[in-house]
Amino acid sequence: MSSKQYIRNEDDFLLECYNVRKSYTGDKGRVYPKVSSIPKGRKIAPDIDLLEIKNIGQTESIIGYEVKLLRKTDPYGPFYAGLGETLSYFKNGIDKAYLIMGFFDVESKRFKEVRATINLTVDFLIKSGLHLLNYVQHLILGDHDRLSTYLSGSMDPTRGFSVSSYVEPRHKRDCVLRNEFEWGKVWLKRRQREIGSNLESRMTS
Repeated sequence: MSSKQYIRNEDDFLLECYNVRKSYTGDKGRVYPKVSSIPKGRKIAPDIDLLEIKNIGQTESIIGYEVKLLRKTDPYGPFYAGLGETLSYFKNGIDKAYLIMGFFDVESKRFKEVRATINLTVDFLIKSGLHLLNYVQHLILGDHDRLSTYLSGSMDPTRGFSVSSYVEPRHKRDCVLRNEFEWGKVWLKRRQREIGSNLESRMTS
């Protein structure tokens, strides 16, 4: 099954990413979509699309995922917006971050061209001194890529951001580990109901 089959918008894409990470993580961690406040009542901007608290031995790692759909007419606009949002995650106590991009319904040549340009851009920014990108990984998924292939398994970069070196990120990290944050419970329940209703409609039609 291709990534594209059930993805009509970024909410669909986010739900698919949530389902894959939730399935993989199991009892090794926790996954939350649309984190909006850290601690509770204190809004963050932008929201963290997907937050994962992962148990690694005796320690816990906090991972943020930014999810973007690239537009056929302007793929680089969402990329740069997503890159900025991903970098902002680190002020909210995140150890590592991922920018997950979907670029669907385009010709193979165009997909490869955009992917190469984005890869070169990220490489240039790292070499130019944007050190936060050392703690970010980016993925670009196309029509024939399976989300489960790219988003399951270990998603950790080789090292994490030194959250403890900064007062505010350290405080927010502690809040996350104590579950003192707000996330999209209502959004998730609504999307799951919609998926259930759609499946039931297809089965009875």
